[in-house]
Amino acid sequence: MIQFKDLTAKILKEENQNSYGKKREKWQFEEREREITEILQILEAEGLIELEKKNILVNSNQKLLGTISTSKKGDGFVKLPSGMEVFVPGQYVQSAIQGDLVEVQPNAIGKKGRLEGEVTKILRRGRDLYRMIVIEKDPKFIFGKLLDIDGEEKEGYLLRKT
Repeated sequence: MIQFKDLTAKILKEENQNSYGKKREKWQFEEREREITEILQILEAEGLIELEKKNILVNSNQKLLGTISTSKKGDGFVKLPSGMEVFVPGQYVQSAIQGDLVEVQPNAIGKKGRLEGEVTKILRRGRDLYRMIVIEKDPKFIFGKLLDIDGEEKEGYLLRKT
């Protein structure tokens, strides 16, 4: 359990220390406090936390559902029904590709104040047909390079039944 006042004070104190001697105005602190409150309300709407009077209760093992889009680097961005996005580093995308419905386990708040997480399950593929350069066949999987609509490659695998 975290005290809301303690969290806000800690964030504002760290910001003030990183400002290298620049004096902050009172309205700047009030503005940041409003932003922090807004972020906490978004997290509450997603079911990740519960705001109870002055306390913040963190729900562990919370899974979120959303549609993933991937960058050229292989990182993923899962768009949640609320419109919020969860950043997924490439090493945690699994075999998810553009348009798949995935289950995400949030595990951190990143540098830009955005949730970070990892794909735990692919619930539904975004497409029925794929273009793939097959590298290896396995009884359960087909390994290869998936080609997206633009012809760009991404290494991955598909279950034989997909």
